[in-house]
Amino acid sequence: MKKKIIINFIAIITILLLSFPVLAANTTTQSNSSTTATSTNSKKSSNTNLSNLGISPNDFSGFKESKTEYSVTVQNKTAEIEVYATPKDNKSKVTGTGKVKINEGDNAVKVTVTAEDGSTKTYTINVKRLKSGEKGTGTSAPNTTSVELNKLEIAGLKLEPEFSKDTHQYKVEYDGNEKKLNIVAEASEANARVEIVGNDQLINGQNVVTIIVTDAKEKRANTYQIYINKNLVSQEELNKQIDDANLQYNIKLWIARILIALITICIIVLLMVLYKRQKSEEYQQAKKEKRADKREKLKEKNKSKREKAKKKKIEEEQEEIEKEEKNGKHKRKH
Repeated sequence: MKKKIIINFIAIITILLLSFPVLAANTTTQSNSSTTATSTNSKKSSNTNLSNLGISPNDFSGFKESKTEYSVTVQNKTAEIEVYATPKDNKSKVTGTGKVKINEGDNAVKVTVTAEDGSTKTYTINVKRLKSGEKGTGTSAPNTTSVELNKLEIAGLKLEPEFSKDTHQYKVEYDGNEKKLNIVAEASEANARVEIVGNDQLINGQNVVTIIVTDAKEKRANTYQIYINKNLVSQEELNKQIDDANLQYNIKLWIARILIALITICIIVLLMVLYKRQKSEEYQQAKKEKRADKREKLKEKNKSKREKAKKKKIEEEQEEIEKEEKNGKHKRKH
C-alpha cells in the first residue's frame, strides 16, 4: 500500500513537470492573441496636430499646436528657407516641409498634417521677404547684434559639430525610446529668454528641435537648430532581447524543474525513511512480542515441570510412608 502511494506521487510530480512549459506557452499565446485583438480593434488616430513647426533661418517663437497661422520676416538675401515640422502622432504624415524658395514680399508656406484616419489640418507660415534696402521690425527681423547662446548640450549625446555660438545647426544620433531629451541651453545675456521647441514628442526618424533666444525687450532674436535622428531599438537588438528573455525563461524553468525534482526526491526519501522506520518498529515489536510469548511458554513449561516434580516427590513420599507402614505391620506379626 505504501509503495503504491509513493508511485502515484511520483507520477503526479512527473505530469506537473511535463505540463509546466505547455501551460506557460499557452499563457504566452493567449497574451499575444489578446494583444493582437486589442491592436486590431483599436480605432485609427485622428490626431492632426504638430508638436513643433518653424523655419530656418530666422525662426519664429510662440508655437502652439492649436495655432495654425504664424508670421515671420526675413532679409532680402534669404531667398530660400527650410521648413521643419514634427507630427504629434507618429502615425500622421506631414507635407510641405523641406527647402522652399521665397519671393520678395509676402509668401504663404503651407504645412499639411494628415492623420491616420484621413483627417487633415493645415498650418500656414506667412513669410515676408524684405525688398533690397528695406528694414524690418519685430523679433523675426534679422539683427547684426543678435542675442546668442553661450552653452548648448544634450545629456549623454554629442553634438556634431561641437558647439560654437556662431554655429546654428547641429546633428545628433540618438538610439532609444525616450520622447524627450535633456537639452541644456544658456543665453549670453542674463535676462534673455530661451525657448526650446520640438523636444516634447520625439518620433522615430528625423526630428528638428529649435532653440529660440530672445532678448529682454524682445527686439533681438536668434535661432539654433538640432537635427535629432532618433533610432528605436534595432530588429537585431530586439531579437537579442527576445533571445535573452527566452534564455532567462528557460533557465528559470529548469531551475524550477530541478527544485521540484529535488523536493520530490526529498519527499520520496523521507517517505522511504518513515516507511522503513515503521517497518523496523513493527519488526521490533513483533520480535519483542515473540520473545515475551516464548518467555511465557517457557515459564508455563517450567511451572509444569515443577508441578510434575512436586507431584512425583509427593508420590514417592507417599510410597515411602506406605512401605514403612507395611514393614511395621510385618514386624508386629512376628
